Amino acid sequence: MAEHVLRHAEHKDLERLIELVHQLSPPKPHEANVSNGQLRCILDNLIKDDNYHVCVLEKEGRVLATATLLLQMNLSHGGRPFGHIENVVVDTKQRGQGLGKVIIDHLLEKAREKNCYKVVLSCKKDLNVPFYAKCGLKESGQVEMRLDL
Repeated sequence: MAEHVLRHAEHKDLERLIELVHQLSPPKPHEANVSNGQLRCILDNLIKDDNYHVCVLEKEGRVLATATLLLQMNLSHGGRPFGHIENVVVDTKQRGQGLGKVIIDHLLEKAREKNCYKVVLSCKKDLNVPFYAKCGLKESGQVEMRLDL
């Protein structure tokens, strides 16, 4: 039986990454006209930038889940960065198997290696808080403020 492989995203993953991200957040009409070339360029920049860690979890060559850690530089906390986790997606057909926790645990370890003083993420309260609590995260009591542009 094949094992799950956790690795950095590669250019060959682009199409599958787009599929997964659309499961999380379907594109709005004004976002649907982004070309594959533009997305390829974005992924290339993410791969090259040491402050981004886009990881995928695959089995038998098929990407089943993905998540991204952004290391945000900081002037406070002794100059230590903080981590921001985004785009956590497990394929709808693969949920409930612990794959999301594997990816989150990996990104939290990466944040520790990079000396982050904290890691934050945004999620829907009713749907995701219990999952992230199992991963060791907790509600901070702070409110996320947002303006969609």
